[in-house]
Amino acid sequence: MKIINSYSEFQPLEEVVVGRGYPADYFDFIKDSEIRENLQKIFTEIEEDFQALIKTFQSRGVTVWRPSVPTKEEFERHPWNLPPLSVRDRQITLGQNLVRIGSHGSFSSIIDHYKQIAPDQVIDPFEQNPISIIDGASASCIFRMGRDIWLDRSDWFTEAQADWVINNGFTEPGYRFHKMVTDGHSDCVFSVLKPGVILTSFHDSGVAYQQDFPNWNIHRVQNPSIEKFWDFKTNMHPGLWWVPGKDNAPKFSQFVDQYLNEWTGAMHESVFDVNCVSIDQEHVVFACYNKEVFDYCSQNGIEPILCDLRHRFFFDGGAHCVTLDIRRRGGMEDYFS
Repeated sequence: MKIINSYSEFQPLEEVVVGRGYPADYFDFIKDSEIRENLQKIFTEIEEDFQALIKTFQSRGVTVWRPSVPTKEEFERHPWNLPPLSVRDRQITLGQNLVRIGSHGSFSSIIDHYKQIAPDQVIDPFEQNPISIIDGASASCIFRMGRDIWLDRSDWFTEAQADWVINNGFTEPGYRFHKMVTDGHSDCVFSVLKPGVILTSFHDSGVAYQQDFPNWNIHRVQNPSIEKFWDFKTNMHPGLWWVPGKDNAPKFSQFVDQYLNEWTGAMHESVFDVNCVSIDQEHVVFACYNKEVFDYCSQNGIEPILCDLRHRFFFDGGAHCVTLDIRRRGGMEDYFS
């Protein structure tokens, strides 16, 4: 059995990586209590939510592995490095290959771990050449469905980077490659829950559904959870992040904008109602509740499982972003034959 094996987003999940933030006590060295206590609360709750997600996976027999973070002493010497929360962005499983997409050091423990246990299955373009054309790309711009692969061409995934992935990441014959154009976060734009069933959003104008998914059942999210928070847009920050109840914490907000802009995202672009991860074709995990989405799942024989990520609007990550499927049962299927 291959340790690394994942050809689609919905085949039965057997092993997954779940992201990790910094422990709350890492922020003890911050003297200002407003800044320190807010960061400690956020990262305590992030870990609580990740533990609930891990418990959900393990209850269904899925093996969970997690990246490491620097020691507390190392963090204090070099603070504000991006924590490995959204593990989906920097590497991806393409069939029986785990391909490193970004060079960011905080995610290196993932590649290092699988190099040790499956060295012949890891493709690391930075191993010999620290400067690679693929650096800066987002692996979330690659959508896998058996023989068919969609590459989301955007500012986060250029034509040259897509060509590199095609030529270096896919070492088996038989793949078919397709192009789509979204806002650059395709896993927050649409998701195939199982063959014939698609969940999508208002960013999907560049996805050729009639051509690529003829006669498939498509549900477009009409009331994404982000709409609930537009009333708070005056309290959103230049990085377009938001933390509930922190509207009257000006020093904390200024600190995040000045030092942690790499930790936050542009939450207005992300539709977390769509950013989900499948355990199998009958069970899908969501980071937020949306009645229409959950009803759509039930109508199609899918049990939606809620694992609330309370701070998704801070670090801009949903259930798909914070997970990386390493092994799913099954091979390269042709879902259009």
